[in-house]
Amino acid sequence: MQIGVKIGTPRQQVTVQAESGPQEPVSFRMEAALYFKVPAAELQVVRDFDDDEVPVVLFLASRARVAPAVIVDLRRKGKGWFAIARMYGLGAEVFYVPADDAVVRNTPYGRAYGYYHRKPRHQWGTIVLDDADVVNLVNLRLLVERYGMTVGEVVALRGAGRKFAAIHAQKRAKKPAAEKGGQGEGPGHGKRGKGRKH
Repeated sequence: MQIGVKIGTPRQQVTVQAESGPQEPVSFRMEAALYFKVPAAELQVVRDFDDDEVPVVLFLASRARVAPAVIVDLRRKGKGWFAIARMYGLGAEVFYVPADDAVVRNTPYGRAYGYYHRKPRHQWGTIVLDDADVVNLVNLRLLVERYGMTVGEVVALRGAGRKFAAIHAQKRAKKPAAEKGGQGEGPGHGKRGKGRKH
C-alpha cells in the first residue's frame, strides 16, 4: 500500500508516495480469507498472528462454524491447534491432503504423513498432530487448492525453509492478471495431487 504525503507551501504542494511496507503478508491473509470464505473484516482479530498461522485460524473457524475470534481466544489461552480442533469434534482426518510417501518422506511433512500412512483410515481418530503439523497441513491445502500447486512443489519449497507467505508471493507474481483477485475454489475442492489409497 502507498501513502500519499503532501509537502511544501499550499501553492507548491506535491505528493510524495511512500511505501508503507511489504504487501505480501496482507495479500496472503486476504487470499486465505477468500478461500475459507471468511469476511475480510474478521482478519483484524489475527493482525498480530504469524502469517503462516492465519490460515489455521480461518480453517478451524470455517470447519467449526464459529467466528475466527473464538479460535483466536482459545489460542491466546494456550490451547494447541489440534486441541482446539478436538474441542469441535474435528480430528486428524480434516487436515489430511493426499500425498505419496516418496514425496513427503524426510521432509517437514514426514512425521504427520507417517501417522496417516501407517494407520488404516478407521484408526485416524487416534492420531495426534502437533502445532507444526497443523500449520503445515492447512497451508498445504490452501496452496494446492487455491493455486493448483502440486503437493510435491509445496513440500519441496517448505523443505527448503520457505515461509508459506513467501511461497504465496512467488506464485502470485506468476499468476495471470485475469486470475488475480478471483474467488477460486473453496475448501475441499481443486487439485490435490496424487494420493495414497487406504
